[in-house]
This record gives sequence, structure tokens and C-alpha cells, in this order.
Amino acid sequence: MTDIDKTIKNHSIACRKIVEEHIALLESGAKSNAELVDKINAFGKACNEYVSSQVERYRSQKKQVILLGGDHSTSLGNIKSLAKNIAFGILQIDAHLDLRNAYEDLNYSHASVMYNALQEENVTGLVSVGIRDYCQEEVDFIDHQNGRVSLFSDQDNKEAMLKGSTWHSICEQIIAALPQQVYLTID
Repeated sequence: MTDIDKTIKNHSIACRKIVEEHIALLESGAKSNAELVDKINAFGKACNEYVSSQVERYRSQKKQVILLGGDHSTSLGNIKSLAKNIAFGILQIDAHLDLRNAYEDLNYSHASVMYNALQEENVTGLVSVGIRDYCQEEVDFIDHQNGRVSLFSDQDNKEAMLKGSTWHSICEQIIAALPQQVYLTID
């Protein structure tokens, strides 16, 4: 395990206060403050760049990298790093699609991580399993992906099993939708 970078930790503590201010504004019914949003988005970008650089450093040492903690938006930097060198699909096990362009004007939130991952050229597709909650924006995004996103929602899986499919046969369909190289993320 690597130690927590003190600069990132201090920025995170400072950014949390800005995020709380942003959320309080939205909850009060006020318009989003562009200056706050820009600061939060800049921090999200910097965190992803930091994670990406660390992944590249460890991979150059022939080490395998696994990210643990938080939600899987922490893995975007890892995905970006891997996508520089190899093509792969993502297997996402989650309750939410996380395919929003931005959530509450924030580009790097937990609700946007798969959207951001799919912006990487070498991310060939996304297979989402167990999804139970999504919005119209995400459905519209999937509809414009030309089959690049496969959805195995909780509801669809339950309905298939009620009609006689086994979990094993559903898993075979999930695996068939994946390419040879797969990035696994669990939230």
C-alpha cells in the first residue's frame, strides 16, 4: 500500500469545504456558483492526473495496481492510465449507471465516472451489471453508443430468472459481452 500523498490529502480537505458550500447553494435553490464549480472540477482533474501518474509509475516497475476505497470514481485515473497503452472493456458492478456527463455541474463526480471512462479511445465498451437506478440522460447516452454499453439491470436479471433463466446463463451473457481484456470496478 502506498502512503497517502499529503498534498492531495490537504487539497481534498480544502475541496470538501468548497463542495459543501456548492451543495448548500444548490439545496437553498440558488444557482450554481461557477467559481466554486471550476475549483471543484479542477481538483477532480488534478486527482485523476495524480492517480494516473502513480499507476504509470508502478506499472513501469512491472507492478499490478489495485485501487481500494471510496466509490469507483477514484479509479478514473487508473482507467485513463491503462487506456494509454491497451484496449479493454469495463465490467461495472453497481447499483447506478454513473453515465451522467456531469452531476450538479461536477465533471468528476461518482455519477460521471463511467461517462468519463468511455471518453477514452481504448475503452472499447462497458458492461454494467446489477443496475437498479438511472436517469433519462443516461438512457439517452446508452442509445447513442451503438452497442458500446451493455446493460444487465437488476430488474432485467430478476425478470429473466422468473422466466426460467439461470444466474449461470445470465453470467454467460455478461461474459460474452466483454472483450478479452477487462477492467473490473465494483461500487
